[in-house]
Amino acid sequence: MRWDAWTMQEDGGTGGRDVAEPGGWLVAYWMGRHHGFISAPVGAPESAVRLTPGEVPSGGARPYDGPPRPAVP
Repeated sequence: MRWDAWTMQEDGGTGGRDVAEPGGWLVAYWMGRHHGFISAPVGAPESAVRLTPGEVPSGGARPYDGPPRPAVP
């Protein structure tokens, strides 16, 4: 569904009553950046388009420490 034509339209004809997660847009954008089909923003500072070593922690996100999940009925 992410790559279906209707998800790429501003209004798919439902009057704004559809909800689609944005993962398809993000995957397409970064795939285009990786392969050179989409260039980095023009005029953006280097710090906005490049990561520095150590900027992203290794090992992923911190473990969830919020409230417990509701019990299954």
